[in-house]
Amino acid sequence: MSVFISFHLKDRYYADKISVMLKENSIKHFIVPNDYDPDGKHHQTVKDDIIRKMDKCTVIICIVGTETYSRPHVDWELYNGLKGGPSVRKGIIAVLLEERGDNKNAIESDTFPTRLLKNNNYVIFEQYASINARLEHCIEEAECRSRENYAVHNPSPMPLRNKRIQN
Repeated sequence: MSVFISFHLKDRYYADKISVMLKENSIKHFIVPNDYDPDGKHHQTVKDDIIRKMDKCTVIICIVGTETYSRPHVDWELYNGLKGGPSVRKGIIAVLLEERGDNKNAIESDTFPTRLLKNNNYVIFEQYASINARLEHCIEEAECRSRENYAVHNPSPMPLRNKRIQN
């Protein structure tokens, strides 16, 4: 089992907290390092670098904050994770941040990643406040779903910007 943490940079604090939880449970994972400097790289190059890391993981934990639904890199990560057949695609856990004002039983669809909503029978939805207690269970369940259930990976992902990333 190995986990990839997908997040919008605005939600870095929560991604780091989940990274600590994974480490405490001896679960291998990848999170974009704090010192990662994309300065001068094309968006496509950054995406390709991240996807290579993600390919080594079996589960994606997507931190869902207030702006995640509009982030092209997160959409690409989810798109990549959902493609392929059973045992090829990634299990996915959507962790809803309390700042959103909604919850896993009543999701505000206008500000939620469409790709996750279209796969509501595939994705594991969990609140950030309870993820620590349910982390291992959610990962196991996500891995099981990746082997058995059907996932929708269309439509095409959001387009990336064509220019270089400047800090």
